[in-house]
Amino acid sequence: MDEEFVIEDLENYDSKFELPDGITVRCFSKKQMQEQTNEKSVNIIGEFAKEDLNTLREKTDSKVGDLQLISNKGIKLSLQRYKSHNRFSYSEEYYVKCTTGDYVVLLKNITANRVLFMLAGIAACVSLFFVGSNFLNKNTISDKSRLSEGTQNLSQSSNTSTDPGVLIPVFSEVNISPPDSRNVSFSILGKTSEIDSKIRNPMDKNYNCIVKIFLSNEIEPIYTSNLIAPGEASDDTITLSKPLEKGTYKNVTFLYEYYPIGVDVDSRVLAYSAKMITVVTVT
Repeated sequence: MDEEFVIEDLENYDSKFELPDGITVRCFSKKQMQEQTNEKSVNIIGEFAKEDLNTLREKTDSKVGDLQLISNKGIKLSLQRYKSHNRFSYSEEYYVKCTTGDYVVLLKNITANRVLFMLAGIAACVSLFFVGSNFLNKNTISDKSRLSEGTQNLSQSSNTSTDPGVLIPVFSEVNISPPDSRNVSFSILGKTSEIDSKIRNPMDKNYNCIVKIFLSNEIEPIYTSNLIAPGEASDDTITLSKPLEKGTYKNVTFLYEYYPIGVDVDSRVLAYSAKMITVVTVT
């Protein structure tokens, strides 16, 4: 026969534990229990959750006895071993004292609250991820980047945490001649009004450079330079992939790709890229 425990009828119970069919169990709240025991150890003989009324837990090994109600002598609650319920789903909210001087924990089901909290946390993480991605993908000019006369720091992407100050020439005018020929001469008017006929790597150390030129709305470059050492100019003949007719070409992109010195370009370990858009005149 299961052992029976009877709830002690105390006047100072400050809370109520609601059961189905309007049955109420007077009990201590968690705060009142802490104040009453004053951190003294108490003997907890078992615990009860409302869901136990709809299960066959009384047939399991976790049952320790029956709890007799004060208000309704005909109802007995099946007591389960203390901490036999999963604490992810249940919290210790209320307590009753038995006539033996022992205590019983009355559990509150908090599964729904836990799930909502987890979903809110996931949503917050996803939101932070997209905000961070948008921030990192913006084309920004770094305040720490080095600037010099005739050069400009443009949008860049990096797979390292080092910012070497990516430099790129600023062309106010680019002239290509002769027309209808793939082998051409460049006349580049820079920011300092100095005319140059070479395509150069503006970096002074650490990075080799390849320069590619794209016409507006085209995905294949019309020119790709050889690998240019830091501070040097391209020594190859400027050969276009196709001849250009006379005229003005707007939104021509000069793409500078920077590779760490000592790294094989074929490995495609691209450290930085920067682009400059200008107008090219073919005469």
